[in-house]
Amino acid sequence: MMKKQKIIELAIWTGIWLLSILIATYGPLLLWDATFILTPISIGLTLATGLMMILVNKNLFDTMDELQKKMQLQATAITLILVMVVGLTYSLLDLHNLIQGDAEISLLVMFMGVTYLTSIAIISLRYR
Repeated sequence: MMKKQKIIELAIWTGIWLLSILIATYGPLLLWDATFILTPISIGLTLATGLMMILVNKNLFDTMDELQKKMQLQATAITLILVMVVGLTYSLLDLHNLIQGDAEISLLVMFMGVTYLTSIAIISLRYR
């Protein structure tokens, strides 16, 4: 399979995974009772589609040349370290009631996405 096709396949599986999160999140609130059997099933499907997305991403990674792999590895490492440091700091702020409200994982996920995209952009510029 060509690299472009693998990117499209990854986009499709990412969309399916996001849709499964939407269903698992709002299904019990809007479509059925939270204690209904569909709730654990929808959560299990979210896990399964997430694992499939990881596999498809790995297959895309296998099509990359050495420089692309190096860039992905660097961006992933930067993202991991920053998310770990910022996430634990955020959790401590919540633990000691130094922020209003509760620490929300969604903010950390958004931070992770922005960090990864920024890292890829900066690293790509460096190797041009």
